[in-house]
Amino acid sequence: MKKIDVIIFFVILLLGIVLMLIPSYSNLIKEERDLKSMKREMTNIIDELSKLKDTLNILSKERENLLLEGRKKAFDKKGFSIFLKELAILLKKHNILSFSIIPEEVQDVPNLPENFPLKIKRIPLNFQLAGRYQELLTFFQDLELQNYPIKFLNYKITHFNLESDRILLNFNGKLEIYLLEEE
Repeated sequence: MKKIDVIIFFVILLLGIVLMLIPSYSNLIKEERDLKSMKREMTNIIDELSKLKDTLNILSKERENLLLEGRKKAFDKKGFSIFLKELAILLKKHNILSFSIIPEEVQDVPNLPENFPLKIKRIPLNFQLAGRYQELLTFFQDLELQNYPIKFLNYKITHFNLESDRILLNFNGKLEIYLLEEE
């Protein structure tokens, strides 16, 4: 009987240990699965953040390029005086007979995004020039090659005879020049 009591005791003890360990073991396996799942999620989040960082770097470089491009597309005051000087040189080079510029009031540039980093103004200019067709053509080609920040709004070409053997063209128009304001 003693043997049976000892065997029963060990069976109950073994059963108790097994019953205590099985829930703990299953909780351990569940926690291990949860941990692996969280690790995968963290890896995915890190990958997404890395992609987002790359995208932000690209956007930052694009923003810098746009700002540089914006600065190229607008004169500062020194650049405007250089433009006028080079314009006079181009007019003389291409034998333009007559040239006049009549500036209008300086205006704000419409439709700039809020918090735009550059302060830009525009100056509408009415202009007139006269010359032969080929001279006007090469003048405008050279002007275009200079890549000045100007925008032609409208123009009108008419012809007139100054001398009987030469047909001259009169070019009237309006253009806008963009200026960076001093901060």
